[in-house]
Amino acid sequence: MPRPRRESPADLVDGWPAGEASTPEAEVARLIVLDLRAGIAEHGVRGFAELVGMNHATLLAVSAGRTWPSLQLIVGMERALGRAVWPRPV
Repeated sequence: MPRPRRESPADLVDGWPAGEASTPEAEVARLIVLDLRAGIAEHGVRGFAELVGMNHATLLAVSAGRTWPSLQLIVGMERALGRAVWPRPV
């Protein structure tokens, strides 16, 4: 029996990432992606990928809302940006 399809962040935010999220998890992902996009705008996608220690294709997939941000990405972003990325409190 196949596993049910997990909804992507973009599935849960009308007008990804500018719209309103339908779940708290999607809101966290949306806010993280806004920071991700700012980092990409400042450093370029390949440059920011190098700074966070991940493949640029992964950053593009997260930015587009096709996949959820991982803890590895969040920690890498916090190191690269020198500040918290995870929105507090959730």
